[in-house]
This record gives sequence, C-alpha cells and structure tokens, in this order.
Amino acid sequence: PLLLIANIVVWSDDLTPDKKLLRVTFLDVGKGDSFLVQFPNSGAILVDGGSGGINASADMGKNVVAPYLWNNGMKKLDAIIITHFHEDHLGGLLYILNNFDVGCVIDNGAVPTEDRMLYDEYKNIIRRKSIRRIVVGAGDEVTGFGGAKIFVMNPDKEEDIVDSNDNSIAFKLEYKDFSILFCADISSKVMGRLMSYGEFLKSDVVKIPHHGGFVGEENAAKEFFEAAAPKVSVISTGGKYRFFAASKRTRGLLDSLQSNIYETKKSGAIRIITNGSKFKVKGT
Repeated sequence: PLLLIANIVVWSDDLTPDKKLLRVTFLDVGKGDSFLVQFPNSGAILVDGGSGGINASADMGKNVVAPYLWNNGMKKLDAIIITHFHEDHLGGLLYILNNFDVGCVIDNGAVPTEDRMLYDEYKNIIRRKSIRRIVVGAGDEVTGFGGAKIFVMNPDKEEDIVDSNDNSIAFKLEYKDFSILFCADISSKVMGRLMSYGEFLKSDVVKIPHHGGFVGEENAAKEFFEAAAPKVSVISTGGKYRFFAASKRTRGLLDSLQSNIYETKKSGAIRIITNGSKFKVKGT
C-alpha cells in the first residue's frame, strides 16, 4: 500500500464475484454499526464491527461479522475503517483483527479519555500483528478500488482530538454515478459544518447517523438530510429496548423527503448492489 499525505491509495489482489459491481452490506449487529464494502474488480473494506471485545457476553465480531465473511469466502480484508472507538463500533473488530489477514486499519487518531480497555487492546493487536495504521481526517481520499473512491469529510484535522461521536469518521463513497454517505454517529453540530460541502452532500443512500436516534438540533438535521436527499436511508439498529429504536423525529424527517427507510432491526442484513448507474436494495 502507498500512503500519500492527502490521498491514500490501497491496492488489492482480492477477487470479487463480479468485476463490474459494487456491493455494500449493512450487517445486522443490533445496536451498533458494521458494513462490508466489496469493490468492483477487487478489494474489500470493513467499516466498524459492532459490539464485542474483551469478556463481551455478545461479540458481534465473532458471532455475526466473521461468519458472514467466511461464508462469502473471505479470509482477508484490504482495510478496516474504525469510525470511532466507542464499544458498539470497535468492540467486534478485535475478533476480526485477531482472526483475519488485514492490510491496514484506518481511524481518526483520537485517544479515548475514558474506558480505554478496548482501545488499548486494539493498539496491542495491530502492534503485535504489524498491521499498518493510517490516520485520516477531512480532505483525505481512499482510492485504488476499481474506480470507486472514498472521500473523508469528518473529523476536522487536528493534532489532538478526543474520541467522540462528533469526531467519528464520516465519508462519502462514490462509484461512477452512485454514492453512499456514511455518517457514523455525528450530531447536528457536525451536520451544520458539513453543509459547506453543498451539492457534494447529495447521495443515493445515506447511512443515518447515530442509529437513527436523536442527533441534536432539528433544523440543522433537517437541512442536512434535505441537502443529502437520499433515495434510500439505512438505519443500523436493534435490540428489544426502546433506546435502540430509531426516533420518530428522525423517521419523520426522512419520510418528509420520501426516502425509502431500511432498518437492520426489521430487515436483517441489508445489501446494496450497483453497477454505478442503477442500484438495488436487498433485505433478508
């Protein structure tokens, strides 16, 4: 792999079933995030891994993510993106890092100020396995995957940032005329800043921030979703408690845009397949 200051190029020799299609699978990991991106021609990136980790009673990496990868004939990943170091994003990745060949990890460079156990284990694993770590921020790009590109939009680049929802990595994935906006757990504060991207925010699909829950100031969120104008909205959520359900306010904003809403809680794993012009959505 070759790292440039503002342009990250990750080369791969993995094969995918169809050389013309981009596949994005939103895995059902309950209240958490985990997405697999399989690129045209070659390459695969895993984004987050759901809950899990040290002494976890339910490890989504072990019980959901790894079996899905193995069942699809995958033993290696070109990269893993950790949007931020909260347990429902990082936890399941510890098992993946320990049991798969991973080309590099990409994170925001933040340092947790509380409960560093998972973060410290993450650093131990990548050090022990000599996995390359790349820190990204707004303005960086990940390329080299069959014409698909990832544009990092958040967090702002700073020397020292704390681990938080608002410092999570948000990025746009483009393949020809198709695009997905991955919003991690950003709040309306960051949405307001991202409005400076203007037309670039517009995306066919948006991974809704913070599992569809409350994201802060309603007008800022409304303006952001209107600018993104997603045809499809994906909410990664689950669990039996009300806390894990998408908020009525967020669903209302998306309904007003006539966006088709898919929730992992209801649909299970959600797969989006595109040739770069048209796309289809499949739920289990």
